[in-house]
Amino acid sequence: MGNQQILGGPILPTSCIPGHRQIMNAASGSRNSQVLDLENDTEEESITSDDEVEEEESRQIQLSEAAKLENVIISDDTEQLKQLVSQDNIDLNLLLNEKGETALILAVKLSHLEIVRILLSHPNCNKNCLNVRNFSALDVALITAFDNRLEPRQTICWEIIERLFQADACPASRDAMMYVVRTALKFCDEEFLYRLILLALECSNSIILHELFLQKLHRYQPIYIGSLDPILIRTVDFTIKLVRISNGKNLGHVVNSMVYYLESYWSSRDNKISTFKKLIIYATAAGWSWTKRQMILIERVCPQIGIWCRFQKHHSFSLTQLCRVSFRHHVQHIVPDAIQYLPHPLPGSLRDYLLLNDMDELMKLKDLKMGDISL
Repeated sequence: MGNQQILGGPILPTSCIPGHRQIMNAASGSRNSQVLDLENDTEEESITSDDEVEEEESRQIQLSEAAKLENVIISDDTEQLKQLVSQDNIDLNLLLNEKGETALILAVKLSHLEIVRILLSHPNCNKNCLNVRNFSALDVALITAFDNRLEPRQTICWEIIERLFQADACPASRDAMMYVVRTALKFCDEEFLYRLILLALECSNSIILHELFLQKLHRYQPIYIGSLDPILIRTVDFTIKLVRISNGKNLGHVVNSMVYYLESYWSSRDNKISTFKKLIIYATAAGWSWTKRQMILIERVCPQIGIWCRFQKHHSFSLTQLCRVSFRHHVQHIVPDAIQYLPHPLPGSLRDYLLLNDMDELMKLKDLKMGDISL
């Protein structure tokens, strides 16, 4: 049988070999099918060609729009930009060049304040688009402001940062924040850091900005030759602002960032304890429940504060405190907006209580002892 396969071909009749009949049938009809195949190929090529033409036309339109928008930004032509943004089909988030810059990022880099203002006022402008380096418009603004801190354009740079803060823009790059904070500490440029903190305190609600700034401040503290206490104490005001306005979903992010205060080196132990006491009281009033690990860390700083936290965890809060915590934990927006969206206006005293203003009065008391504080 093996010889037959080698010399004489297949053992079975060709008509019995699976697939052979189909091959023969296909071969016999190949001449007729060639004509049909040619027609089908022509139709497919026509369809493919039409799709490619449409894609190419769409691409050319986008390139034309991007070039027009880029020229307007570079030339700082506000009137032409107003005409462009008034068009319904304009895409302000197009990537304008090989650097992946949008119109907003390019305007920020060039410090064109009025252009930035027009773009931010448009509802379709994405404030947090990233370029190829994963920098947002705010990242670029911070770097530009720092690099030009000794130049006349620094005033415009800070105004742009303020506009971005007001538009709820957020930083995205740890590298950008590292560059700004590390270099400022290296050259002892406290003025830049103070100005950034004060502007954030006035205009920003960004939890990401808060975390990145504290993280880099702590990380690069060793290269700073002075005491970081005044900068940390000033930053606490921004932290407490975020605690005031944060709902239950975001409060944890703010509280977790407080670890950088704990792990930073303080020149004065009294400054560290008073600062941490303030943070603990506000966070507890906002409804934060301290974990065992957090309480251990707190006790390392000050045993009295740790004892107070443990007492609060097993102590029954007042009815007003429970109502405040419930409201803050269940709203979907930041607390001031949630109060504003209520169907009926609240009395001023109740609004102040929800925003932790009673804690402000408490902090003004001299020789305040933790044991005297009850919520």
